[in-house]
Amino acid sequence: MKANGSTVAADDGLSKLGVCVSVMGQSSSFGERLRWYRVMAAMTQGELAAFSTISVRAIRDLELGRASRPRRETVRLLADGLRLTGKQRVDFESSAVRSLNGALWTGAAAERGYEAPPALVSSIAGRTVELRTIEEALAGGQHRLINIVGVGGVGKTALMAHWVRSRYDEGAFPVWWRDLAEGADDGLAAVAGTARRTRPVDLPALADLVASNTMLVVFDGADESFPGDELAALLRRCPRLSVIVTSREPVITSEGVLMPLGPLATTGSDGGVSPALTVLVENIRRGDPTFEVDDANRGSLQVICDLLDGHPLALRQAATWCSFRSPDDLVERLSADIGALSAVSVERDGQADAMAAFSACVNALEQPEQILLGRLAMLSEELSPKGSAASAGTTPEELGTFLRKLIQRGIVRRNGARKDLAFALLNPIRILLRQRVGGRIRTAGLLGQLPLDCRPECRSPA
Repeated sequence: MKANGSTVAADDGLSKLGVCVSVMGQSSSFGERLRWYRVMAAMTQGELAAFSTISVRAIRDLELGRASRPRRETVRLLADGLRLTGKQRVDFESSAVRSLNGALWTGAAAERGYEAPPALVSSIAGRTVELRTIEEALAGGQHRLINIVGVGGVGKTALMAHWVRSRYDEGAFPVWWRDLAEGADDGLAAVAGTARRTRPVDLPALADLVASNTMLVVFDGADESFPGDELAALLRRCPRLSVIVTSREPVITSEGVLMPLGPLATTGSDGGVSPALTVLVENIRRGDPTFEVDDANRGSLQVICDLLDGHPLALRQAATWCSFRSPDDLVERLSADIGALSAVSVERDGQADAMAAFSACVNALEQPEQILLGRLAMLSEELSPKGSAASAGTTPEELGTFLRKLIQRGIVRRNGARKDLAFALLNPIRILLRQRVGGRIRTAGLLGQLPLDCRPECRSPA
């Protein structure tokens, strides 16, 4: 290709540019990619300068890494000068964003605990709707604040890591990730009645760091100490900032999107394998690669999924059990005492015990709420404000408000099999409460503080 714009045999070189992505990988710098595309286009730095109107010195500094934060207009002019279109142009421009990702990692940000999002270690099953909801909520800047809420171990961190890391690797936008938990959190602190420790957050200092840059910040594992009431001011100061917070209870005010995250579906669409069964079997095979689903164990595996209501961490604990004992044995143990699952923990997931996490959800409620929750657990599996209020010893209005609170915390899920407003407690929590009230819980510590006046004979009159 010549400076006068005449065509040379560079098309063949450009046709090979598709190989560039796989050869160089996503980790190559913008300067490396700029030089690659320039060489493949058979251009000198001077020729590219003539085509793009960018100085030779600027091009040289970019290629040598002396300049790492090219302006958007500079990137556009260079892409025009290289005659890049289609996938090659997308790759080139994305590499500039990835370069900006690295450049924005200032020492001040690192000192405050912000880091790159965690790398993906495995795929996630059954979260297509949730991923689409996050994508749509943030698309076009319609919403800039999302609070993902759910029971410990339900997969909040995994969901966000999957969505955020894929965007980060694509260079879609810079991402800062902040893990707020101090050490592994197995829910035992809440069971013991002690506060769960999280790292402090200085949102005004974050605003100074982000300023007017396009940025996504994720706060993972927030609790009641998180300054959610300051988020609105943060977003006003940083007009191109989006924030996602994961927590067990809502921490944002009226602004933003509150997204309760429930467990995995235990039934498959169109008769296929359910996400819960997929996760269970995949994790069993990590301990026993020879494990196969057959007619002899399929029924027990489905019962395990139903008993644990598709809760991801509980399924992983069950899988650890099934790697050295039969699924039939586990069904028998859990049916007698669901707290027996605590005998097997999954330390590698940080959250060691799903049963402790379920207990923490109950113990975090006020005592009158715990009593009402215990009464609901003794009723039928389907709950509704009108149909269940009298039996629970409350009014439809009060029960509706309470159910809303439980839904926002992921303790109650919508019963999709019915068209009317029917809800159900998460199965492990319902079973825990029933076994606790019946005196059948033998596992030390689980729901130890639950008041016994949620027994049927202790109910207050409606």
